[in-house]
Amino acid sequence: MRIASSSDSSGWLELRWALIRQESNGSGYRVGRYATHGEAEQVRKALEACGDTQLYAIEKIDRLQVPSSGVGSCA
Repeated sequence: MRIASSSDSSGWLELRWALIRQESNGSGYRVGRYATHGEAEQVRKALEACGDTQLYAIEKIDRLQVPSSGVGSCA
């Protein structure tokens, strides 16, 4: 997974695309975050090529979904 090294004027990294793994029990979790849709798609294809049978979705992350510190908070 490539980590973005550039940031915008507010300082948060531009990893706007998430790869979400959908589990058979209905829950899902974020596999990773990527700078471009293409990068997320490459990882999805690589996982499927290895025989992974889970479903994956690629979502654009709204800037408002990211805590200002860039780290989850309990507040």
